Amino acid sequence: MENQINHNFRLRQLPKYARTACLAFVLTLSVGYFTGLAFVFQTESNTAVGIEENYNGNEDRPDEMVMKFKKGQREMLTIVHTHILSISLIFFSAGILLFFSAVLFAQEKPCSNNSTLTVSGDFNVTASGTYPMIIPAQKISGSGSGSQVFRKNVDIKLSLGANDIFESCVVKLDIQDFDDGLQFDIDGVNLLNFQQKHWDNSFGANTTEFNGNGKFVTSGSMWTPWTGQGNPKLEISTGKVQLMVDTKNGGREDALQ
Repeated sequence: MENQINHNFRLRQLPKYARTACLAFVLTLSVGYFTGLAFVFQTESNTAVGIEENYNGNEDRPDEMVMKFKKGQREMLTIVHTHILSISLIFFSAGILLFFSAVLFAQEKPCSNNSTLTVSGDFNVTASGTYPMIIPAQKISGSGSGSQVFRKNVDIKLSLGANDIFESCVVKLDIQDFDDGLQFDIDGVNLLNFQQKHWDNSFGANTTEFNGNGKFVTSGSMWTPWTGQGNPKLEISTGKVQLMVDTKNGGREDALQ
C-alpha cells in the first residue's frame, strides 16, 4: 500500500482558488493564535505567580488592583476541554499543510524516477530520471501562401518505472507569431481550431476583444498574431486548453474564453 501513495504532491499543484483558500485559513489561524498569546500576557499568565492567580484567585490579597476569583471544577473542565479540542485541530490542520508544502523537502535531493519519456516522429528526443521530466523546446516553422497548414506530427510515449506514478502531462507552445490560426489534435481528436475567422471582424467574427479598442489590441486597430502581438503562449493540460495573450491593461488572459 505504501508504494501506491503519491508523495510528490505539493500545495503549489492546487488551482489558484484552492491555494487562496489555504492562505486565508493560515492567516485566520495565525490571527486567532497570536490573539490567544496576547490574552496570556494580558492576564499575566506567562509567569508562575500569574498562572496561580488566574486559576486559584487572589481574593486573599485585598490590595491587588485586579481581583481574580478561584475557578471551580466545572470552569476548569470547560477550559481544558475546549483547549484540547482546538489545539489538536490546529496542529493537525497546520501539520497537513506543512506536509504537502515544499518546506519539509527543501533540503532533500531533487526527486528522481526510473521512467522514460520518448517523443518520436518529426521530433526525436527523450527525457528520463528527472522530476518533472521535460522535453526541450522544439521549433515548428513554415512559410507559404493561401490556405496551407504546416503540421508537425509526434508520438509521445511514457514508460513508467517501478513504483513511479503518472501525475500529468502539460504541453506548452511558446509562439513567436502565427498566421493566421492554430490547430492541435491528439489521437485524431481536434482539441483546438482557432482560425482568423474566429477573431477577425473582417472575416465575419462576432467579437470585440481582438478589434478596435479590444483588450487584446495592444497596438494598431486589430490584434495581429503574425507580428507576435501579445506574446501568445499555447498551454494544453488535462481538461484545459489556453491561449494566453497580453492585454492592454498589462495582464495576460486566455484568448479562447
